[in-house]
Amino acid sequence: MAIINVPDDFSTIQEAVNSASEGDVILVKSKENNQPYNEEVTITTDNIRIVANGKDVVLQGTVGSLNPAFRLSNVTGVEIKGFKIQNYHRGILIDDGSFNRIIRNETMDTSDGITCVFSSGNLIWKNEVKGNGTGFGICAIEQANSNWITENVVHGYVVGLFIATSAGNALVGNLSFNNEAGFALFDGASNTLLLCNEVFKNENNFGVNVDEGPNSVFINNKIKYNDESGLLLRSSQNCFVSKNELKKNNGNGIITRGVSNFNIIQENKIEKNKENGINLATSADKNTIIRNCIECNNEDGINIEGDENNIVQNKVCNNKVLDIDDNGTDNEFADNKCRKSDPQDICKNCHYKYYHYGHCPYKDYYCEYCPYKDSEYCPCKYEHDD
Repeated sequence: MAIINVPDDFSTIQEAVNSASEGDVILVKSKENNQPYNEEVTITTDNIRIVANGKDVVLQGTVGSLNPAFRLSNVTGVEIKGFKIQNYHRGILIDDGSFNRIIRNETMDTSDGITCVFSSGNLIWKNEVKGNGTGFGICAIEQANSNWITENVVHGYVVGLFIATSAGNALVGNLSFNNEAGFALFDGASNTLLLCNEVFKNENNFGVNVDEGPNSVFINNKIKYNDESGLLLRSSQNCFVSKNELKKNNGNGIITRGVSNFNIIQENKIEKNKENGINLATSADKNTIIRNCIECNNEDGINIEGDENNIVQNKVCNNKVLDIDDNGTDNEFADNKCRKSDPQDICKNCHYKYYHYGHCPYKDYYCEYCPYKDSEYCPCKYEHDD
């Protein structure tokens, strides 16, 4: 094991990489007069670390080249840390690699920022990825499974974070803003975790766009101020959406399209969106909407066009058109707190299909004694509330 210094021991990063053995550390400091490194570095040796030795170690791309600044090709255990990467077609590419670490880098003016292809178990952590209006900020595609994408800042792309034909990825604590779409899960991006991300001010598209992303989990994300709906579930089944805040999006808070069944939408705060709070469109069947607070949306609080859905114990108030609008068949409503609904019995009765209001054994069980009534997820107050 050795420590290799660039430009002292070797004048280029590639020369240092070519000479390195497993376990070696390559420390790269700025050139004289802070000149950038004009390189396209390919790494084929496992378990080496390439670390910027200083705050302003820059890799400068060549106009017209399609090669990345760093390409990790069929390697394991490689770390790239602390570099500024600019004007490349792609900043960092992991191609058929596993358990590598991309940490605290800054990419600027790249068509794609950081990409994993046929790669698993990699950590992409605390990078800032700034685009030029094209491509993807961070993406995992083509069987890029079980990667950790955490605490990154991504802006200026067509899609901030993009997952496709890949499973089991975790996207945690990222900020995605000023892209066309914040997050996109496409083409069988299954079993994806979105946890504690902030997705805001994305233009011309959805905050989070899920198209064929079954069995995925969305918890404690903030999805606000996006030009379209906050969260789209298209042709996605068995997703769990809980404790998210969806606010002031220009479309719906949550919307479904295509066959989207058996999803659970639970304990979310959905407010002040320009269309509906939740819209279950045609072919969205057998979903459960439970214990959400949905208020002050510009159309309906909950609009249902699908069938056989369960809507249970929600507080739905002060929405401009209706609090709950049921246009499907065989949907069931139990103990929701609302005022304006179609049919009207949804709000008047605690379980309008089976009980007369005066004889309902569960009358007001949730609405009046709701454990979330005064929490951040149920702030809705009517004039007659205590």
